[in-house]
Amino acid sequence: MNARNLSVIALVLSVVVLPAQAQTGEDVLRYGQRFPAVDARMTGLAGTGVAGVADWGATFANPAGLGLIRRTHVVGSLGGGSLESEALYFGETTDATVTRTALGSAAYVGVVPVRRGSLVFGVGYNQTAGFDRELSFVGFNPNAEGASDGSRGLDQFGDIFEEGELGELSLVGAVEVAPRVLAGVSVNLVGGQYQFEQFFDEFDSNDALVFRDDQFLEADLGGANLRLGVTAEVSPGVRLGLATETPTYLRVEESFDFNGDAGLFDYSITTPWRLSGGFAYDRGGLLLAADIEFVDWSQARLRPSDEFTSANFDLRRSYSEVFNTRFGMEYDLGPWAVRAGAAFQPDPLREEFDRQGIDLDRLRSTYTIGFSLKTLDRIALDVAYAYTEFEDRLVPYSVVGDEPVVMEDVIRNRFVVGVRVDL
Repeated sequence: MNARNLSVIALVLSVVVLPAQAQTGEDVLRYGQRFPAVDARMTGLAGTGVAGVADWGATFANPAGLGLIRRTHVVGSLGGGSLESEALYFGETTDATVTRTALGSAAYVGVVPVRRGSLVFGVGYNQTAGFDRELSFVGFNPNAEGASDGSRGLDQFGDIFEEGELGELSLVGAVEVAPRVLAGVSVNLVGGQYQFEQFFDEFDSNDALVFRDDQFLEADLGGANLRLGVTAEVSPGVRLGLATETPTYLRVEESFDFNGDAGLFDYSITTPWRLSGGFAYDRGGLLLAADIEFVDWSQARLRPSDEFTSANFDLRRSYSEVFNTRFGMEYDLGPWAVRAGAAFQPDPLREEFDRQGIDLDRLRSTYTIGFSLKTLDRIALDVAYAYTEFEDRLVPYSVVGDEPVVMEDVIRNRFVVGVRVDL
C-alpha cells in the first residue's frame, strides 16, 4: 500500500486522511443540499410553494404563504423510510439498505384577529435533510499490489456508513401589506449531527490480510439563515411569488479517529444565496403550481479562508449554478384531498464531470404522491410518499495510474405522516 494515499475522495462520501485539509466542496454540498419539501402536505406537492400555499411546510419555500392560513392550529409529522444503494466494483454488484425514522415537523401557527387583511405567526421545527446512507462494495482489483507472494491483484472489501440529520427551528411571520399581497419573513436556527464510518480491507489469494483501514468522523452542526418572500394574487385564482434565502452560516465541529490518529477540528461553511420564483393556479378545489430556484454553488465558501485556499478555489472553478425545479398539483374533494408532484435538483459538478470525460449525472429526481383526510371537524391526517433516485461515484483511494472506481445507483423511499389540529 506504500504507493497509495488511502482516502475516501468520493463525490458525496468524502473524507480525507489529513483532517486539516479534509474539507472540500463536497462537504458544502452534503450540508447544503436538502429535501425538496418538509411537512406531509408539502411533501405530497414535492415542495412546490413559492407562490403561496396555506400550510406550515410551505414556509420552507416562501414564508409569505403563512398569511393564507385562516385558522390557528398545531401540526406535527414523522418522516421515515429507506435508502437503497447498488454498488458496482470490478464487475461485482453489492446491495445495501439503511432505514430510519425521525421527527419531520412540529409547529404552532397562530392567526391574529385583524380588522382587515391577514396577520399570522408561527414557530416550529422542520427536518430539512437526512444523511443516512450505507455503501458496500466487493471486488477483485487486478492492479492492486501488496500480496505476500508478490503477485498482483487483491480482493477488496469496503463498507461506508453515514447517519444524521439537519433541521431548522423557525420563527415565521406573514402580513398582508396591500390588497391580495402578502409578505413574510422566517428566522431560522439550523442544527444537526453527522456521523461517518469507513472500513476497508484487502486480502491476497491466500486469504491473508494485506491492509486494513478504519475511519470515524462525527460532526455537530449549528448555524442560522433568513428567508424572505412575497406572494400576490394577480388575477382570480392566480398567484405569483418570489422568495430569497440568505446564505446559511454553518459552524462545523468535528471529532475524528483515522486508524488511531484522533483529534478535533472546527471550521465554518457559508452556503450560497437561494432565489426562487413560483406560480400557482388555485380555483374550484384544483391547485396547480410550479417553482424554480436558482443556487450558484460556486459562491459557497469554507472558512477560515486562509486555511481553505485550495478548496475555495476549487469551488469557484469547478462548481456551477443550478436551477432546481418543482411541480405540484392538488385536488380537494371535501373531506379528501389528493396530491402529486415532482422535483429535480441538478448536480453543480455536472459541467466539471463533462470536462473530465466522466459519464456521471448526479441529478436528484424526486416523484411524490400524497393525500389528506379530515377525520373530524378540526382534525386532518396527511400522508405522503417521496421516491428519489440518483447516481454517484466513489474513488476508494487515490493511486498513480488507473484509479479504482465504485459506481453507485441510489434510491430513497421516504414516507411522511402528519396530523393537523385546529384550535
